[in-house]
Amino acid sequence: MKIRVVAKNDRASFVGIQPDGDYCVFTLDDTADIELADVLSGPFDEVGATWTQNITQNEKMYVCVEDFSCTQQSALHLLERLGNPTKIWKTE
Repeated sequence: MKIRVVAKNDRASFVGIQPDGDYCVFTLDDTADIELADVLSGPFDEVGATWTQNITQNEKMYVCVEDFSCTQQSALHLLERLGNPTKIWKTE
């Protein structure tokens, strides 16, 4: 499944939009970088740690899916809580 990153916080947590319009929330468990609008491919439809491919940057990375099949509002609410962030960036 491919997702596009639409939000992130300063604690390495991200929100991606899935092709069906649902949102997923995941954390980066790696030293790679993820930017807004990056396209990632991987199993974002189940909770847990997994390898994924950042298609935009052509880089493999390890992430942990925290939640999936979220609304935009519930995904952003979870993003605000993960890691007690001080900054959040969004594309939409």
